Amino acid sequence: MKEFVRLGTQFIGYRDYAASLEGTLAEANKRADALAIKLEQSETTRKKAEADDAAIEDLRKRLHDAETSLSDNIAQQFAREKEILTRVESQRKTQQDYDLENPEGDRLLDALSLLEIHGDEAREGLAEARSGTIALVTDSQQDVDWARVGDTKEMETKRWQSLIKAAKPNSKKILAYLGCKPTPAPSSSKPEVK
Repeated sequence: MKEFVRLGTQFIGYRDYAASLEGTLAEANKRADALAIKLEQSETTRKKAEADDAAIEDLRKRLHDAETSLSDNIAQQFAREKEILTRVESQRKTQQDYDLENPEGDRLLDALSLLEIHGDEAREGLAEARSGTIALVTDSQQDVDWARVGDTKEMETKRWQSLIKAAKPNSKKILAYLGCKPTPAPSSSKPEVK
């Protein structure tokens, strides 16, 4: 019977030991589950960090490409502005012919060509008007104060009106010299009613 008591005591000891081992195993399983969750979280964090790193590298590359493109655009714009300024400066000094039959496709340069053509026409017109005025004054043998010609701000109204009246008889000669034919004005007199 002692054997049975010893076996019973051993059984109770093993049962208590098994219960404590089950508790320890349950605790170890909980810690393993917690570690598995932490491992999964750290793996997710690592993947996110790698993705962020790849995104940052992509952003750096895109930023570099954008900076390069901007630098190229600035260089092209600077070259274009320099070309336009050179063209405007050379146009001031010399008369040049510009072709509007084959536009450059650049609205600014095409507008500049039109402006240059109109500028040439205006310069030619002013030169012709000046030479015509000088020729008319020379032909009429009048004394002219060239410093005051065209300066009507300081001129009195009566003086201005007298100059216009004095020029009126010569207006046909001036127009003929410039190559313009005056249009006949309709008569202002009223026909008689009988």
